[in-house]
This record gives sequence, C-alpha cells and structure tokens, in this order.
Amino acid sequence: MSKKNLNLMVVTIFLIWLILPLSSYGTGVGIIIGEPTGLSLKFGNFPVLGIAWSFENFLLVNCDYWFHNATLSEPFLWYAGIGGKVGFGEFKKDEGNKIGLGVRVPVGLQVFLIKNKLELFGEIVPGILLIPSTGFDIDGGIGLRYHF
Repeated sequence: MSKKNLNLMVVTIFLIWLILPLSSYGTGVGIIIGEPTGLSLKFGNFPVLGIAWSFENFLLVNCDYWFHNATLSEPFLWYAGIGGKVGFGEFKKDEGNKIGLGVRVPVGLQVFLIKNKLELFGEIVPGILLIPSTGFDIDGGIGLRYHF
C-alpha cells in the first residue's frame, strides 16, 4: 500500500471516529474481509459506508443505500441496495490512474448473533466501473459489525 493510500486511510478512520458520537442508537461498526478488505459503518439502511483496501494496490470508499432489508427465514435477513464507490490508486498498471469511480449493487445476507448487537453478514456486489474505463466489476466479502 502506498504512503498516500495509507495516509488517506488514517484520515478516514479518524473522521469515522469523530462521527460515531454524533450517530443515533443502532449504528454498526465492523470489518469486512474479501476483495476489498476494510472497515464497515452502518447507520440504519443509509448510509452504509465502507473504507477498504485492495490487494490490487488501491483504496476504496463506498456508500450504499439499502432499499430492501427484510426477513428471509428467521433468523436470517437479506438486503439489496444501490450505491457508489470511489477508488484511489492504480487501477490499470499500464495507465497509472489515480482515481476510479463506479456504481455498485450490494446484495447480501445477515444474521444477528446477539440480538440487535452483533451482526454477521456476507455480500456480493456486482457493479459498473465508469472511470478510468467502463466495465463490469464485482466485489464481495463477509463481515462482522457491532451495533451501539
């Protein structure tokens, strides 16, 4: 990870730390492991924020709105949403891009291991890259969030 990406990640984590006391009850904070891997912050159904780093040498910030979040079969819930993502770093080795932009469609499964406190989730996120070039993209991972 480059020094610029590391600095951006530290600033982002600091901003989240400042925002948390202002949030209402039910805010979830945790991690997601996959591609990319990072931090997850959830305020109800909106916004669901992510700050993650990729094995392909870029930092990704995403923001989603879940338009559907319902019980699938007790205790499992499922969700679907739409969002955007901004990436910082190298997206194509030969072009040396610094910024990428895309649209995402998260679809996932969640279960609360401790009622309304500890959430386990998994998601697959197809999307479309718009910048530096147009193309199909897919992210995904599993994660754990603690709700205040």
